[in-house]
Parts: sequence; structure tokens; C-alpha cells
Amino acid sequence: MGAGVSADQLRGKSRDALLGTAYDHLDRYFEEKVRLGDLICMADELSPAEIENTRSDFIKIDRNELGYIIKEDYVEYYMNQLADIDDDEFRLFVSAVLSSKHWTERQLEAANCVTMGNEQAKADAEAEILEQMMEQQRLEAAMKIERRRKGSLRRVHMVAKGEGSMIQWEALAPKKELFKGGRFKARMMVLGHFGKAHAKQKAASSWNRR
Repeated sequence: MGAGVSADQLRGKSRDALLGTAYDHLDRYFEEKVRLGDLICMADELSPAEIENTRSDFIKIDRNELGYIIKEDYVEYYMNQLADIDDDEFRLFVSAVLSSKHWTERQLEAANCVTMGNEQAKADAEAEILEQMMEQQRLEAAMKIERRRKGSLRRVHMVAKGEGSMIQWEALAPKKELFKGGRFKARMMVLGHFGKAHAKQKAASSWNRR
């Protein structure tokens, strides 16, 4: 049954602690397992739309395909899903979970909510997860290219200031590697190059004055 906890009573607790409390309410048999029938207690009615939405969420949270949700996955999922809302709204969400009432086993069986059932809901959820993974890969690739670009610009500026070499420095080389002689060698090469050029100019100038 719903605990009837208000959002004000939840003040002072961290977000992950609040979600842990919500999970404990869903775990009505104290098995450290939240099944589809437990998660659907948030639904106002056992309509096809509510059931399929819950099935979709269940599949996303049960990332290891255990057939039930563990607390760690529940907390991580909703920490990400609710990251953009403020603390008051976050507490309202947790309060709604704690105030929800579990459906009876008979009601769940009649609505086919005991097992995962619908394969289309599973396929849709898996497709969404795949798209999210691909988007993450695209972002990581873009960030890698940007880091390389910034590294190249940094090296150009360093060469212009006589502080590095475009040839000797590897892109994004760890700083600890620079103390093995690479940076010193790069500086000496640059200084040597300008030193030779200066010597030639000086020699030419002396010849012209004769």
C-alpha cells in the first residue's frame, strides 16, 4: 500500500538515497528484486498504453536482462532520467512512487502484467537503447577530433613562440613523457635552426661590408 509520504518529508536526503527509498517501496516482497508487476504500481490504470509504457521502461532499466530490476540499475536509470529537474520536482517524483498502491496479483494476471509478454515493446525499447549508444559513440568521436584539433593548434602556437616542434611532439602526448628529453630536444632543434639562420645572415652582412 502507498506510504503517503509528502515531498516535504523527504527534504535533506540525497537523490540516490531518495531513489533507494522509492525502490524499497516497489520491492513489496523484500526480495531486492522489482518485477514488472511491481513497477507498474505507478500506473493509474492497467490500460494497454500504461502497460506498454511500463514494459518499455522496465526493459531499459533491466540492462542485464535479469527479468527483474536491481536497486543499482533503478537508481542509475532515474538519476539520469531526472538529472535536469530541480530538487522539488525530484522529491515530488519520489513522493508519488511512495504514495502508489500495488495492484493485486489477480489484477496483474488479468492484465497480462506478470511476465514481459509483448515482444514489440521489447523490440522498440532495444532499438531506442541502440540509438542512444550510437549517439554516444558519435559524440565521443566528435570530441576526439576536437581534442586533436586543439592539440594541433597548441603545437603551432608553441612552435611560433620557439617552445616546441611540430615534428617531435606526438598529438596529446602525456606530460610525463616530456621529461625524457623530447621537449629539451625540440627546443634545441628550434634554437639550432634559428642559430644557423642567424649565423648565415651575420656572415652575409660581414661580406657585404667589405
